[in-house]
Amino acid sequence: LETGEYAKAREKANAVIGNSTYRLLADYNDLWTGSNKNSTESIYEVQFTTANGNSASFWFYPTPLGGRLGFAPSQSLIGAYETGDTRRAASIASHTNGQVYGFKYRQVGTGNENIPVLRLAEQYLIRAEANARLNAPAATVHADINVIRNRAGLGNLAEAITSQQALLDAILQERRVELAFEGFRFMDLRRHGKAAELLGVPAERLLWPIPQYERDVNPNLAQNPGY
Repeated sequence: LETGEYAKAREKANAVIGNSTYRLLADYNDLWTGSNKNSTESIYEVQFTTANGNSASFWFYPTPLGGRLGFAPSQSLIGAYETGDTRRAASIASHTNGQVYGFKYRQVGTGNENIPVLRLAEQYLIRAEANARLNAPAATVHADINVIRNRAGLGNLAEAITSQQALLDAILQERRVELAFEGFRFMDLRRHGKAAELLGVPAERLLWPIPQYERDVNPNLAQNPGY
């Protein structure tokens, strides 16, 4: 998907979705309880234990709950969820002191929850985006989006959304609320050509610099613009 090989992205997403090993969980919140590691929805997640924990929840939780609140949901994200979307309560919580925080990583005392990297839900959205970019029928794109929306307690995507751009915008919105705090937003915005505008960063900062030691080894490597 990132390299524009949409037919291949669709092919690979098809293979995973068609593999009976993987099934969406009925309740989105069950993905984040900490006791449901390596569920039927999980394709790949980084494994952690109480002896080898992670600090994800520490950075998301507020101080009264044992965290640092190094990252917090923006007002834009908070307002991005539609009424009735069960993903909001599973992703964002509020402390009695008014602080709002990311709620997907919850084992602040032990850090023994796993960190998801690839979930089946994203494969539906990958296939939807690939199909939209390949100008597949709108109904085909809707079908995959609706699988994700219906699991979240929402109705189907409006049938009037049929143009390629409108479909891509709808997919970007679904990725935002489905995959919040899972590390996809920057790449999604960049792929859709909206990162510089929405994040307020110069266009040249959408790429990392080429490490100088690599350029020392291979002088034919040109540095990315702006560095």
